[in-house]
Amino acid sequence: MTEQHSNDSGQVMDISERTLIEQCKAGRREAYQALYDTYKNRVYATVLRTLGNAEDAEDALQETFVKAFRHIASFKGKSSFSTWLYRIAFNTAIETVRTRKKHENHLDIDEYADFLAGAAFESYSAEGIALEKAIHELPEGYRRIFVLYAVEGYKHHEIAKMLDITEGTSKSQYFQARKRMRKLLSKHLKEL
Repeated sequence: MTEQHSNDSGQVMDISERTLIEQCKAGRREAYQALYDTYKNRVYATVLRTLGNAEDAEDALQETFVKAFRHIASFKGKSSFSTWLYRIAFNTAIETVRTRKKHENHLDIDEYADFLAGAAFESYSAEGIALEKAIHELPEGYRRIFVLYAVEGYKHHEIAKMLDITEGTSKSQYFQARKRMRKLLSKHLKEL
């Protein structure tokens, strides 16, 4: 098997990816591993931004791939594999947030400050840290749209497919998220 599948950015040749998916459907472990290796870092980054802490993100990452591989036979190729996988990741992250909200009354941004300033973000400037804090303070729906569009680089039509919403809803929520981000970012930059 060639190493074409090892690109973590999700930029995989269609033929190679299709082959891996078909091999997964046939139960081949090395194909599961290849798809996991290809997408794990981007899925992790996405759920981390949605959830706000490493422990929950790691759990959501594992759960995402368990669900994806359990239901790989339902992937028909109508959208890209990455869109299908990221939709599972977001739904998993949302489930995690809902479960956590049942056990907590609020999410405290301060509990994430040490992680954000830690080794994974050593190269971040003060502005970068303020940005991460502001992202985590956005309401859940705004945060998902903002991360997908502004951070991950998806287009509104792709986000609409991933989250099963209209393209107009994606654009509207992104507009509202940007307005809130300006206020939150201003607040956090003054605190630095």
